[in-house]
Formats: sequence, structure tokens, C-alpha cells
Amino acid sequence: MSLFGNIEKLITEHGSAAVLRERITLAQEKYAALEKKLADVKEDHAKELKQLKADHAKEIEELKSRLAPAAKRRSKARRKTRATR
Repeated sequence: MSLFGNIEKLITEHGSAAVLRERITLAQEKYAALEKKLADVKEDHAKELKQLKADHAKEIEELKSRLAPAAKRRSKARRKTRATR
């Protein structure tokens, strides 16, 4: 190869390396952004799950308190029925 051929090859290889380096950097930046987004989604999910659990616990307690008087009435009615037998 001639001197110019070697120089041309060196320029091409250097250019390819620079492009490759830019692509790797871009891929790393995208990966970091996706990791951040995933962490944010996980955090949001955990908060939402915690809130749902609290809401369900509250609703269960409300239903128990609404059902308690009816359960007492049934219990009294059963005792009355047994007593009359």
C-alpha cells in the first residue's frame, strides 16, 4: 500500500472508532434513562400499592362496623329461639 493508502485507512478506522464511541455513549445514556424511569415506576407502584392496602383496610373496618349490629341482632334472635324451645 502506498503512504496515502495507509493514511486513508487510518482516517477511516479512526472515524469508525469515533462513531462507535458516540453510539456506545448514546446507548449508555438511554440505558441510564430507562433505569431511572424503571426506578420511578417502581416507586410509584409501591406508593400506589401502599395506598390501596390502606384503603382496603379502612373499607374492611367500615364493613365490620356496619355488620356488627346485625350480627348482634342475629345472635340475640338465636338465643331467644333456643330459649323458647
